[in-house]
Amino acid sequence: MSKLIDEFGKQLIDPGSTLIEMGIDSFIDNEIIKEIPFVNILVGFSKAGISIRDWYNAKKLLVFIKEFNSGEIDDKKLEKFKEKFESNTSFRTKVVEQVMIFNDRFITEEKSRISANLFKAYIEESISWEDFINLNVSLDALHPGSFNYLHQWSKIDFEIPKSDLKSSVGFNDDPQSEAVLISAGLASVGSPFAQFVRILDSGKQLFEYGIKPSRVTDTPASKS
Repeated sequence: MSKLIDEFGKQLIDPGSTLIEMGIDSFIDNEIIKEIPFVNILVGFSKAGISIRDWYNAKKLLVFIKEFNSGEIDDKKLEKFKEKFESNTSFRTKVVEQVMIFNDRFITEEKSRISANLFKAYIEESISWEDFINLNVSLDALHPGSFNYLHQWSKIDFEIPKSDLKSSVGFNDDPQSEAVLISAGLASVGSPFAQFVRILDSGKQLFEYGIKPSRVTDTPASKS
């Protein structure tokens, strides 16, 4: 397990140009995947074959690495993180274990992309490590359809919508998504007698630092 953590940690902060430039689907089908140490350890290439679960888990981790290394991160803050990551074994183990555990639980690649963007936000100190953990727990609990509902809320700055404002921005009430957001700890009912929900700061953070950036870099062909 320690070797897997070390190899994934190396790949996370220094993925090389091949992974960044190549599409994930074509990369998965390419023989070069066998040359990536952490994938080799995780999947275990053998004549007996590879389970779909192991293959897909490896793919989600590659999606995470690719998304994390796309875009820009403040150079000074990234260097600060790398120094601690490379010199502090317990910190590196904690980070890699959490990233791998969350990605193992996710059932879509889109969640892995969102998690990678939350990780960027942690490195840039926009959110704390505790926030990163809590937001990933909420992300794991969300149905992907709720992402679009949060996007609707962002159009009205997460304020309780008035009927005329709803129609002007195409806001559609979605009781099912509201229930999911509440159960995931991202929204709450305004009051015991209120007929509306309120998006909590955690919901705003998940959208702003996780969902929104992943939608910007995503393409129809790569959505899951």
